[in-house]
Amino acid sequence: MDTVRTTHPRWGIIGVSRYTTDGEYLFGSSIKNHSGITITISHAIKNVFDGRETLTPDKTIAEVHLTEYQWGQLVSTLNCGFGVPCTLRVDETGYIKDNPIVPESGLYSEDTASDAASRAAQRMDDVIRLFHEKVESGKPIGKKEASEMLRQLEIARGNFVADAKYATTKVKESCEKVVSAAKAEIEAYVLNRQLSMANQIGDTETKLLE
Repeated sequence: MDTVRTTHPRWGIIGVSRYTTDGEYLFGSSIKNHSGITITISHAIKNVFDGRETLTPDKTIAEVHLTEYQWGQLVSTLNCGFGVPCTLRVDETGYIKDNPIVPESGLYSEDTASDAASRAAQRMDDVIRLFHEKVESGKPIGKKEASEMLRQLEIARGNFVADAKYATTKVKESCEKVVSAAKAEIEAYVLNRQLSMANQIGDTETKLLE
């Protein structure tokens, strides 16, 4: 008797498994991960042979990798927000070529802080340049005009100080965020390793008692 195989556009199979690797950076993670969770969604085929029915996967529709911390966040935050970051491995076009993923370094970097300081300094330079142009023109600078230029310079200086303080605070917050995220990733990894080892020990004890 031949196996009867049937399929349907809306039949699918979803699977969750654990994987290990030599080390890779995943989207939304600040550390190099040596293990994680794979979620795979495939089209399904129904197989009927000798009255028995089984399901097997057909073409993979999507496959994603998550860190163990991201997996924990996913299953514990239902109906909260848009979801958690994941790294796509397969999409509708097939397997995605491995492109190096740059580790997350925080939302506010030192370059961003430097740009903010540069913009504030530029505003002061503009006022000083205007003052020099007035002096070099040989035309007298009126009291009202001089007061306005001084006011603009004081505003630019105040903005520079405020921007510098803001940039310093944001860089510090970003560093703390990266450290906190890395700590959560490591804790999730250690916890899952402990659970895995406990299960292995339990299985070994069971076999010894049989």
